[in-house]
Amino acid sequence: MTYEGFLTLVGIDQNQMDAIVNTDNVVPFDNDYALAIGPSSIHGVGMFSTENIPAGRYVCPIMVGDKRTPAGRYINHSEAPNVMALFEKNAFSLYAVRELIAGTEMLCDYENNMKLQAGKLEVTL
Repeated sequence: MTYEGFLTLVGIDQNQMDAIVNTDNVVPFDNDYALAIGPSSIHGVGMFSTENIPAGRYVCPIMVGDKRTPAGRYINHSEAPNVMALFEKNAFSLYAVRELIAGTEMLCDYENNMKLQAGKLEVTL
């Protein structure tokens, strides 16, 4: 599903999405992760790996309590994701679904993330 298709699916437009994602509920990471925020060729700002990350490896938390981490804020949508959110130990975590070469923008499928949050998707790597 395209990003535009995702917006249609959830019944919002880009202005409404901007209002949702640009809130002040982002907290810093609790550790140093191999990640950097930078300009995205896909949409505005994105999250990038700063070192090679093998497929299946834990990348970082997406949420800390009810707050988003930078990963929860800056990872962009793709129909061909290279990272995936998993719910484990009462928290959302990010995993690489294929190898990420240093400098790769991390991309997830927003539709799958919504299904995961709603408890309608079970995933194993």
